[in-house]
Amino acid sequence: MPPNLKPGDPIDRYVVESVLGVGSMATVYGVRHSALDKRYAVKLLHTDDKGLQERLMREGRLQASLEHPNIARVDDVFIHQGAPALLMERVDGPDLYQWLHSYKPTLDEALAVFGGILSGVQVAHNAAVTHRDLKPGNILMHLAPDGTLVPKVLDFGLAKALDPKGTNKTTAGEPLGTPWYMAPEQIKDASKADQRADIFSLSCILYEMVTGTVCFGEDDVLETYRRIATGAYPPPRDFVSDLPYNVTTAIEYGLIADPAKRTQDCGALGRALWKNDPWPTAVPAGPGVDHAKQLHQQYEAHRASSAPASVGPGLSSVGSGQLLDDMAAAAQSASAAEAPKSWGPTIALALAAMMLLTTMAVAAGAVAIVLLN
Repeated sequence: MPPNLKPGDPIDRYVVESVLGVGSMATVYGVRHSALDKRYAVKLLHTDDKGLQERLMREGRLQASLEHPNIARVDDVFIHQGAPALLMERVDGPDLYQWLHSYKPTLDEALAVFGGILSGVQVAHNAAVTHRDLKPGNILMHLAPDGTLVPKVLDFGLAKALDPKGTNKTTAGEPLGTPWYMAPEQIKDASKADQRADIFSLSCILYEMVTGTVCFGEDDVLETYRRIATGAYPPPRDFVSDLPYNVTTAIEYGLIADPAKRTQDCGALGRALWKNDPWPTAVPAGPGVDHAKQLHQQYEAHRASSAPASVGPGLSSVGSGQLLDDMAAAAQSASAAEAPKSWGPTIALALAAMMLLTTMAVAAGAVAIVLLN
C-alpha cells in the first residue's frame, strides 16, 4: 500500500495540497508543481503487484498520448514509493453522475454533453483504445474559463490494465465494470469486448441523460444482467413522449444486444444524431453551467471543513453526516458505481445504512469498498 500523504508532503516533483478522494483502489490528491506553481491531480494506485504496476504504467503512457479537449489529460506517469501514479489535469467541476443526480438537463444540454463525450471516445477509438468502463462517474464536467461546461472522459485503458484476462475482476478479486452500463458481450467475456462495447455504454448514458432514468437500472444485479442480455428496457418515449425520432433511433441501435447488429462506431452514432453537422462538445452558459458551479462550490466548502472520506456505492467522496442530495464530490474523487435513480425509499434507506457502516469502517481503519474506475 502507498503511504498516506498529507498536505505539504512531497510526491515526485509535486507538493500535496489536499486529498480529493479515497477508495479501495486509489487515492486522488490535489497537488502543485513545486517549481512551476501549476495545479494537477495525482491518482495514486493502491497496489504492490509488480505485473499490475507495469500494465498501469503502460496504459498510463498510452492515455497520455490521447490529446483532446473532451479527454481528461494525463501528463505524466511515475512510481512513488512502489505505487504507480497518474498525473492528470486538474478539473474543476462535478462528474456527470453528480450533475444528473441533481439536475434535469434540457435536450439541447444533454446532446451537447453527449457530443463532447462522443468526440473524446472517438479519438481514443481511432488510437485503438477501448475504455470498457464508460459511465457517468467517469465523465468530468469541467467549468471552462469561457463560461461553458466541457465534458471530459477519464481513465481510458485502466480497465484493461486491471483486468488483462477479461475476468471482470481486478487482480485483487474485486468486481470490475459497472453493471448498468456494461454491454452483454462484456459481461460474458470482457477480454473480447471492443469499441462496440463502448458504443453500448455510450447509448446507456445518452438514454439516462434524455429520460432521467437508468436504462437497465434494477436493485438486483442479476436482474440487470438479464435485462441487458435480452435488451429489456423501457422505450425512451415512455418517459419523454416528444423525444425526437433521431435521438430515439440512435439509442435503440446503440443498445442492440448483438454487437454485430449494433451501431458499429462513434462516427455512425454521431451521424444518427446530427447527420453531417458538427457535433456540439460543450454546454453553453445557462442553467446547466450554473448548477455545476453550485455543486463545485458545495464540494469545495465541504472539503475545506472536513476530512476526506472513503467512497461508498452511488456516492463520491462522502463525508459522514452529509445529506445524500448535497453530496457534491471532487471530479477526480474515486467515484463508485452509480445507483439507479429509480430506486425507491427502501433502497434509499439501504444506502443510508451502507453510509453509516462505511463511516464506522473508516473509524475502525477497515475500509473495503470497491472502486470501479
